This record gives sequence, C-alpha cells and structure tokens, in this order.
Amino acid sequence: MSFEGPIWDPLIRSPQISGARYLRWPILTLGHLGSHFVWSILNARAALFLMRIGLAKSMTSVVLMAGPLSGLLVQPIVGIFSDHCTSRWGRRRPFILGGLLLCLAALLSLAIASNLARIHGPVTSTFGIILGIVGILGIDISVNTLSAAHRALVLDMLSAEDQDMANAWATRFSNLGSVLGYLVGDLDLSNGLDLDQLSVLALCAGVLLVLTHLTLFVLLEEPLLAGIQPIPHTGFYRVICDLFWHLYHTGRSLPRSILDLFQIQFFSWLAWFPILYYSSSWVAEIYHAAFEQAARELSEAARRTGSFALMCYALTALVASVVLPWCLHSAPLIPAADSSATPETNTVWCAEEAAEAVSLKTRDSSESLQEMQQSSPKSQATRPITDQGYATQDEARLWYRRLRSPTMPEAWLASQVLFGTSLLFFTCPIYANHSVNGSLVLMGTLGLCWAMTLWAPYAILGILLNSYHPKIVSEPEGGQRRDPTLESTVNENERDHLSETGQSRLHLDSVVDPSTPLREQAGTIMGLHNWSIVIPQLITSTISSLFLRIDTDRFFLQNYRLSMTQSREDSVYLAKLAEQAERYEEMVENMKRVASSNQELTVEERNLLSVAYKNVIGARRASWRIVSSIEQKEESKGNEAQVQMIKVYREKIESELAQICEDILKVLDTHLIPSAASGESKVFYHKMKGDYHRYLAEFATGDKRKDSADKSLESYKAASDVAVTELPPTHPIRLGLALNFSVFYYEILNSPDRACHLAKQAFDDAIAELDTLSEESYKDSTLIMQLLRDNLTLWTSDMQDAEKPAEGSAAPATESTTSAAPAAEAKGEEAA
Repeated sequence: MSFEGPIWDPLIRSPQISGARYLRWPILTLGHLGSHFVWSILNARAALFLMRIGLAKSMTSVVLMAGPLSGLLVQPIVGIFSDHCTSRWGRRRPFILGGLLLCLAALLSLAIASNLARIHGPVTSTFGIILGIVGILGIDISVNTLSAAHRALVLDMLSAEDQDMANAWATRFSNLGSVLGYLVGDLDLSNGLDLDQLSVLALCAGVLLVLTHLTLFVLLEEPLLAGIQPIPHTGFYRVICDLFWHLYHTGRSLPRSILDLFQIQFFSWLAWFPILYYSSSWVAEIYHAAFEQAARELSEAARRTGSFALMCYALTALVASVVLPWCLHSAPLIPAADSSATPETNTVWCAEEAAEAVSLKTRDSSESLQEMQQSSPKSQATRPITDQGYATQDEARLWYRRLRSPTMPEAWLASQVLFGTSLLFFTCPIYANHSVNGSLVLMGTLGLCWAMTLWAPYAILGILLNSYHPKIVSEPEGGQRRDPTLESTVNENERDHLSETGQSRLHLDSVVDPSTPLREQAGTIMGLHNWSIVIPQLITSTISSLFLRIDTDRFFLQNYRLSMTQSREDSVYLAKLAEQAERYEEMVENMKRVASSNQELTVEERNLLSVAYKNVIGARRASWRIVSSIEQKEESKGNEAQVQMIKVYREKIESELAQICEDILKVLDTHLIPSAASGESKVFYHKMKGDYHRYLAEFATGDKRKDSADKSLESYKAASDVAVTELPPTHPIRLGLALNFSVFYYEILNSPDRACHLAKQAFDDAIAELDTLSEESYKDSTLIMQLLRDNLTLWTSDMQDAEKPAEGSAAPATESTTSAAPAAEAKGEEAA
C-alpha cells in the first residue's frame, strides 16, 4: 500500500509514500530525530570541546557564532537551489543526502580531534585545532541543510490537511532527539574503549543519523514538476547576487498572513533565545544561593541541578508534543481571502476557490481513495479531534454543547501568553526566595510552551503554503484588465537593474510570480521563515556579548570600596572563625574578599590567606596521591574495569585541584602581586604563585605539565631575586622559598643535584647568621631549617644507596619524599 500526496499541476511524477497511510507522518519526519540528536550533542559539548583542544576563549565564542550565521545563510540558499533542482530523485532528497554525508564527515573530524586531545593533552599542532573547528562548522552547515530540506519535503509530500500532524510528528522526533542526546551524554560510553566520551558520542550520532534517514530514500518518491529550470551558471558573484535578489522579491510577494506569522516568530524567538542560553545557569545560581551561600563559585551539584532543569524542560516538551495534537479542535485555519503583501498588485488569495477548483479537477481520481481513508479505523484513530456539528437546533442553543477544545492558533496564542507570564517569574519571587523546586516547575512550564513553538508555526505555515492560490480581480466597471501578477511588480529602478544584470535574474523573478502556487517555492519561503528565527538569535547574542563585556568589577568598585572599610575586619574575623571550625572553603571565601580590595595585606591577613588555600588544596592533594597509588596497584593486577573507574574518579579530583589553583593564581595576578609594596610581600606572593603552579604540574601531563613547570620556575626565580637583595638568610619567608624551590627541583624537574645544592646553600647561609635571629622569628626559622636538613639527609641517602644512574635513582626519592614534602611545605608556608 502506498499513500499519494497532494495533486500538483503540471506534474511528471506524483508524490508517494510506501506503507500504511497512518504511517506517512513518522516515515516522512523520522530524520528530525537523528539531526536533533546531533544538534543536542553539539550544543552541550561544543564550548568545552573547543577549549579542551587548546582554542582560546575569544576564538571559541567566534566559532560558536557559526551556528546562527549558518542558519542565516545556509537554509535560504538550500531552499532556493532545491526549489530549482531537476534531479530524478526529486527536489529535496539530493540536498538531504549531501547534508547527511557532510554531517558524517564532520562528526568523524570531531571524534578524531577529541581523541587527539585525550591522548596528547591540548592539541599543540594547528592540525588538531583546525580539525576540531572544521568539525563544528561542518555540523552547523549540515544540520541547517538537513533542516531546510526536511521542512520543505513535508510541504511537497503532504496536502494542507496533513500539515498539522506531520509537523507534530516532526516536533516529537525533535524533542525525542534532544532528550536522547542529554541521556546518552550522561552515560559513560568510553568505558573499556580506547576513545573518549565525545568520540563515542560522535560515532553513535553518525549511526543514528544514517538509520533515521533511510526511510526517506527507501519508502518515498518525491513529486517531479514540469517546467522547473536550474539556476543558470553565470559566475559565482552573479549567482549570489541573484539569490539574495530572489529572496527579496519572494518576501515582497508573500501574503499578509505569512508575513504576520514571520513577525510573530521574530518577537517570540527574541524572547526564547535568552531562555535557551542561560536557563541552566539561572537554575544553578538559584541552587547556589539556596544551599551554597558561603561558596563563591558554583559547585558540581549546582551545575547538575541546572542540567536536570534542562532535562525536565525537554521531557515536558516531548510529552506535550505527543499529547497536544489529540486535544485540539480541528477547524479551518485559512481565511477566505487575504490580500497580497505587495501593495503594487491587486491579487486576492482565495483558498476556498482554489480548493474547489482542485477538488473538481481531481474528484473522479481521488473519490475511491477518500472513501477508503474515511472507512479506515486506523486513519480515524490517528486524527485529532474533529468538529462533529450539532444534531438539532435545540441542541445548538445549549451553551455547554457549543464548548470545544481550542484550535491550533488559539493554543499557540495561549502558549505565548503563558510564556510571557512565565518570563515574569525569572525576575520575581522564585529567585528572591531561592526556590529550587519553583525554578524546576517553571522550566517544566516552559517546556510546554516550547512544544507549541516548535509545532504550531510550522504547521500553520505548511497549511498556508498548500492552500493559497491567486485570484484575478476584474475592473470595477466590468471590463477585463490584464492580471497585474503576470507583470513584474518591481518599480522602474528595479527594471533598470534587471536589464543590467541579465537573463538569469529575470528567470528567478519569474518564479516569484504570485500566480505560481506558493508550495512550488516552499524551500525559499522556509528559508525566509528561518530568518525570522535566526536574526533574533544574532540580536540576542550581540546584546548579551555587549553586557558581558562590561567590566563589572569596575562598575561595582565604588560601592565595594565604600563597604570594604566596614566589612574587612568582619571578613578577617569570619576567616579566623572558619579556621577554628575547620571550614576552610568558607575561610577561603572570606580571605578572597579581603584580598580583592587591591590593598596590601597585613602579615596576619597574608598568613590567613595562605593557610586557607593550603588546607583546601592539601586535602585534595592527599586524596589524589592515595587514588593514584590504588590505580597503580589495580593496573599491576590487570583489573581493567577497576582501573577505568579509578581513572574517572582521579580525573574528578584533578579537576577540583585545577579549579582551586586557578582561583588563587587569578587572585595573585590580579590583586596581590600588583599591590605588593614591600619586599617581604613580593617574595611571599611570587613564592605562593610558584607553589600553585607546581601543584598543577604534579598531576598534569604533556604540554600542560611543561607549561605549569615553566611558570613555577619563573615565579620561584622572581621570588629568589627579590629575597636575595631584600631579606636576610634567616628570614622565614626566604627559608620557606628555598625549601619549596628545592622540592620543585627534586619532584618536578627531576634534578636531585640542584635540589640538594639549593637546600644546602640556604641551610648553610642561615646557620652562618643564626645569631642574628630575632625572638619572634626564631621558632619559625629553626623549624624550616630542620625541614631543609631532613630533606637533604633523605635525598643524599637515596642518591648514594641507589644502584641505578643518578637520573634513574631520582624517582624513588621523589616518591618517598612525596609524603614528607607536603608536611614540610605546609609548615614552612604557615610559618611564613
């Protein structure tokens, strides 16, 4: 059994869909599932992927702008070229095949670049970065190509009465693809494979993309129209100019109802894009305000709550897209007459007369098919609720019998009102009350509005395009006049421009003639419709970028300084209180508030800051050592499953370590080092900077380790240069610098000779001037000197007892001193 689509005239081959009639909608729209699965993966992981392969943040934002830009250019161009395609496959499927192949190649590039980043760390070669960028751009272009061809194919294959259900199925598959993308993205797909998570996701997306598009090439026959001519090859520049000229004239000739729909879409999407961009972080901030007031940064739990909100949003949209089509009243959506959007023409678009003409022409050929459709129980079961009418005049008078469910335009209007009302809650009670549950309910409500936004406009546009036909208006006096739509509607300047640009543009303008059924221009019009969606995205992105580029620290600096006089002592007191309670994260936050004042810290404040960060990172360094040791043991036993689980857990600890180190390094570079005036402060902060770069180098690999080691060495040398000239050999800070600098040489640079030389020289210099020590620093200085001597004893003993060459013997010493060094460092810095 096969389903024949709408009647086209003139027609070489009629549209057909193999299989049962009630399966025509899922067969035709299944491709949306694969393309939206790919799109959801790109949206969720593109930014992190680009930064992971080593692309700068500024360039990352530029690459991510390719999405809306490709939608602005690709979909209209694909629409125009597909409208003029003369392939025996039809007008749309060649472009679907091209988009499919391009998407598969882009996914492969993405997988290769991501796996290179996993193996080698940040990709240093331009090849890896270029491969990743090409993958992102290829997915943007291919998904927009598929989207344009999918939507136009539905318009070509189905009549007006089937557009609502076809677009409902497209919305269901789109939401299902997004939900699957979120769910599969959270699974550990790389377990046991020599690939990272994104590489496996890209391969899975490629397989799903192929499977969901098979039906379009196996079960469909597109209509072939007579008289369609390809766009002539007149040079690249001429063709591009002709394309945009064609888009302009197509837009001018559209009926007023379609232009009104475009305007509604424009303002609707202008409000939607901030929700799509920032709703997840908004929910995370509410969670942070409710449960993590003391913490300055968003925790992993807050980010998971934001992701869960998106899951609620997507699930609600999926359920709504399944339920809503069966709950709406089926009523005519097209007015009897609608004036053209072109003021120069007197064309009147009358859907009823066009439908009557088509029905008279095809009544004999389609009568048996209509009877079969009406008698089919499956067909009746798969249609929305229809108007049954009234049995008698008495029944018609009863108000409750006149009640009905809303029509699709009415439901869309209600969803827009609900959406606007929901937006008000983003600025009032939910955030103020820190209600996480309230924010999740709000996100679920937005999912209902989102389902209508993805369904109703496309369905209404499809009905409009399949129903409108021109009607010629006669002269009021009764005389016949020439149909103005058969003439060019351009003004004299445009006529001159046409004569200058040649025949190709005249050919394109002839297609814009309103006497041509709009469905023959479906691809072009769908591209224009996409402009009403993409342009708001560009506007929103631009406005957001302008706001985000404002230096908020400078904006609030005056108010901050006004309050700093009163809150600085309070912050120091709270830091001391947190230290006594061993709540070191809160101690860090209070001391960061003090350190951000751009004023030089006192000795007490400086030590409190050091102790706070030392305890926060010290616990995680100890955890990392324990987990790494267990990982080595399990690896030696050959327990691959346990090794993979330990690896994931270790990487989580490393992520926390990196975040803490980057946090204090930012404070040092931005506030503390620039505001340091005394030599003692300069040595302290440069030494602190070298320490935290060293902590990064402890677990980093490849170029990350080299970069951290270089920065640590540079900071230690800068501190040493100042210490030699401004601090005596017995000063605790200078001795602490020598202690940590020697540990850096031994552990990170694997140079025991230099480590021993540095430690011995510092110890001997301090011994020579031991008599000059003051009472207040005597205890701290002698304690650090004892730690220097302990390290020297251990290192020299290991070097003498080792049977391997000097470089090889350094490894056991490094491992044995790893447990001793943290204690030495902690005490040394604390004393400083």
